[in-house]
Amino acid sequence: MTALSEAECRAWCEREGVLECEGDLLFDKKETFRRTVVVPQDSRSLALLSKRLPHQLSTSEEILLWVTEWGIWPSEENVALFRRLLLAYDERRWLSAAPGFVFGAGDRDELEGFIRLVLIFGWGARIVGSGADTVFVVTHDETLEIVSKTAIDTQGWSLAKG
Repeated sequence: MTALSEAECRAWCEREGVLECEGDLLFDKKETFRRTVVVPQDSRSLALLSKRLPHQLSTSEEILLWVTEWGIWPSEENVALFRRLLLAYDERRWLSAAPGFVFGAGDRDELEGFIRLVLIFGWGARIVGSGADTVFVVTHDETLEIVSKTAIDTQGWSLAKG
């Protein structure tokens, strides 16, 4: 895992053909698919979703997890835990200085763990794979936006119970 600054995250996305327009992520070529699903609330479904997202980008050599929102639901966060996790990677900067994390193909388990924490903490994030046709945008409002150049079967993606 390599941590990136916000400017480095933007450059990484642009290199991969993903552009930002008024806070929205777009492909440099028009996408054909955009869907929003509800992020589940139960622990098991969050675990499954945190595995599903990297799996959907499995052809990517690298995946960027760019944390864009934090501190909105402080009662749901565990900042001490996340700081300790960053220290395990010898990363001492906080999200304000290094909000992005690039994971290689051999780091999928770690990526799943980071995504799961983002979901549990109620943070917003962008998940972008190198050379991928799909971008995931998680919001603090507990939604997942899927932006893709191709259609994706999202049946069952909203795993919330009730």
